Amino acid sequence: MNKHGIIDLCSVFGKVETFAFGHNELVFSVNGSMVLVQNRNELFVRDYESSSNSKHFCGRSFKKLVNTSTSCVLYSIRKALQMRKQEAI
Repeated sequence: MNKHGIIDLCSVFGKVETFAFGHNELVFSVNGSMVLVQNRNELFVRDYESSSNSKHFCGRSFKKLVNTSTSCVLYSIRKALQMRKQEAI
């Protein structure tokens, strides 16, 4: 957790690989095995293999794991992505 109280997702899950924008949705691939989806202020994590029925359970597990708010989590991901873009340049 940094000085602003924001958990760096890279330290929790490893590298944030990719992201994409969908309809009212922001999708991130983490370590190629999990997807973090923010949809209308709902945040959840699911495996690529998992069914959509498990997303709410996974979401609660994720929130418990990172112990922070949705906005802080998304801020952390955006910062990680910005850092990766800068490294690529």
